[in-house]
Amino acid sequence: MLQIVHVDEKERTVYFTASGREKGNPYFQYLYRIGLDGKSLTLLTAEEGTHTVEMSPSKKFFTDAYSQPDVPPVTVLRDSAGKLVATIEKTDVSSLQAAGWKPLSHHGEGT
Repeated sequence: MLQIVHVDEKERTVYFTASGREKGNPYFQYLYRIGLDGKSLTLLTAEEGTHTVEMSPSKKFFTDAYSQPDVPPVTVLRDSAGKLVATIEKTDVSSLQAAGWKPLSHHGEGT
């Protein structure tokens, strides 16, 4: 576990970020929910990448900004079950790419 995001005492669940559980890059961070009894672990942010989340004041929704080193960030709104409500923003790097920019590859290559 990396960070506790929210404890819902009424529903007896904890929202937290963790890494190393999903396939792919073990450093990518995802949001999970689990019961206070340690049961019913649920992945709430399935897209590959590091997810930065912020719960709404009501705790019924959260923003999820996720990206990878070679994939531009996307920000979405999800409900507390992780269901996509709306895409808020997708970073457009087409102007950078047109100017010759390339993201670093997984092997440290690029400009």
